[in-house]
Amino acid sequence: MAGLGVVLIGLGSLTFLGGLFLVVNTVTAILAQQARQIGEMKAIGAQTGQITVMYMSYVAIYSLLAALIATPLAAFGGSVFSGTLGDSLNIKMQGSQIPLDALASVVVLVFAAPMLAALYPILAGARVTVREAINDYGVPMARLGKSIIDRFLEGIRGVPRPILLSLRNTVRRKGRLILTLVALVLSGAVFMAAANIRAALQGATDQIFTYRTYQIRVYLDRPYRMSTLAQSLLSVPGVRGIEAHNFTANAYRKYADSSLGTRAAVLALNPNTTMFHPPIVEGRWLEADDQAAIVVNTTYLREEPDIRLGDTVIFTINQNDDLALRVVGIAEEALSPPSIYLPNTYFERALAGKVGVANGAWVVTDQRDPALVAHDLATQLEASGIQVAKIDTVADEKGFIVAHTNILTLFLQVMAVLLVIVGALGLIGTMSLNVIERKREFGIMRAIGASHGAIQWIVITEGVCVALLSWLLSVLTAAAPTKVIGDAVGSRLLKAPLAFTFVPSGPIIWLIIIVVIAALASYLPARNAAQVEVRTLLAYE
Repeated sequence: MAGLGVVLIGLGSLTFLGGLFLVVNTVTAILAQQARQIGEMKAIGAQTGQITVMYMSYVAIYSLLAALIATPLAAFGGSVFSGTLGDSLNIKMQGSQIPLDALASVVVLVFAAPMLAALYPILAGARVTVREAINDYGVPMARLGKSIIDRFLEGIRGVPRPILLSLRNTVRRKGRLILTLVALVLSGAVFMAAANIRAALQGATDQIFTYRTYQIRVYLDRPYRMSTLAQSLLSVPGVRGIEAHNFTANAYRKYADSSLGTRAAVLALNPNTTMFHPPIVEGRWLEADDQAAIVVNTTYLREEPDIRLGDTVIFTINQNDDLALRVVGIAEEALSPPSIYLPNTYFERALAGKVGVANGAWVVTDQRDPALVAHDLATQLEASGIQVAKIDTVADEKGFIVAHTNILTLFLQVMAVLLVIVGALGLIGTMSLNVIERKREFGIMRAIGASHGAIQWIVITEGVCVALLSWLLSVLTAAAPTKVIGDAVGSRLLKAPLAFTFVPSGPIIWLIIIVVIAALASYLPARNAAQVEVRTLLAYE
């Protein structure tokens, strides 16, 4: 739940930020389209402040409408989300409500943030002089600037003129290009990060089961003679081998003041086990002649961070006498409860009071389905008078973990898709604005012989150029969100940062998506630019 909260809050914030870019682009497009009207209003006495208030009121109305629409959508989305999550976690939800503080924050953000985002472009548009507004014919009068990019494009030779024109037009409005690129790069980086995080979670899950070579776990209500247990288990068809052990969940560290620390699970096993090999990050694994020696896992050390390799720690196990146990090793385990491991022979003598007993076993099967073997094991043990607490398979446990991680990656991908939609809308707005500003330029090109297809090709190529540039930047920056989200999700879900994982197919898939989006986003503005009559484009307003 904590990991899911990080994903939703973090990516929700990024999506909201992308929405603000849409506000800036939309307001800028409106002001560009109405530049002559602003000039005319100023010519008959309108003041800059009056024009600013007029357009800010326009934004305020839309912001209020957005808040009114967002609130019921949030309630509906929260209900669907909580219901889906409850079904996945086998939890019955009692309905969903929007907390008052969340409702207030949504209203304030959705209303106030667009106002602040729109303030600068509105001030810039309202300050335009009458002469500048009326003399804007939609045809650029200046050549490329003197920046590095401009000089580079100016020096390109051997490229078809329509493509060269598209390249130069792409960087004509650098501020607008940067805003568009930010939204697209953010979308692409998070899209690829989502694929990377999913792969990292799958890798972490697979790693958990690489050191467990058994297929079935058997938990008993109480200890039984190992010989009796082994005889019963091995008589089931499909069972190839077993290892008996003792397990308890009631071990507490005891401090000097007699207070108790974090509860840990205790697994007492044969040090020479062939079915369980957790990776040792410090020290060593248990040895056959170890007595009061333990291996602790990293999950337990996160709860008791002062414990070090070689320390002697006092534990109270099953409310028995205190045991002084020396830490000989530290095992790295993800998605595991706080656990300590000690030799079964020592556990039997010190705690069980009996030698040769066990309350659990691992079972290795042959080619037979482990689920069928587990069913037969339960039947056999019941017939032998052995009371079973639980029998489960490793496949079931892995499926349980995968199902929970899939919940997180599903919503991560959903939020990434929302960001993609925001980026696509931003590109549509940018291309529409570019066409509006250059309508007379297109009219002149049409008047001197440019075909409808040539005009469309120029506009679509501009959109694709922006998409390719954003793709390159997304690939270069995808590592950052992958690292940030991976650390946040891993720390909360696995109690350790996820291993950095790069999915090669991610950039390829995103390249296809962004090029298709750019072509579609540019097609309608390109079609509009090509179909308007030359007389209309060049008419005096």
